[in-house]
Amino acid sequence: MASCYNRLGLSYYWDSKYKESIEYHNKAFELRKQLFGEKSEKVDDSRFSLAKAYYYANMENDALECFLASLKFRKKQFGITSKEYNKAKEWVDKIDV
Repeated sequence: MASCYNRLGLSYYWDSKYKESIEYHNKAFELRKQLFGEKSEKVDDSRFSLAKAYYYANMENDALECFLASLKFRKKQFGITSKEYNKAKEWVDKIDV
């Protein structure tokens, strides 16, 4: 079910319907967190997708919170030289709050 929510979130995201995207990415995030725990890559993927939807919905504070959590996870999981970490870092650097 979490994968279905995630796909719906992505569909709305690509259609520039960010509020709907947030709704479904949040459902995927919460369900994955329940199923896999905070330290799961699947949870981080959902958090990262949610952050991007927040960003494009002009909810930069929420986006930054999610991106920073993802950055912290990716630093610990992959290290600071990883493409995953650097991708999250680029998004954090974009936000001017």
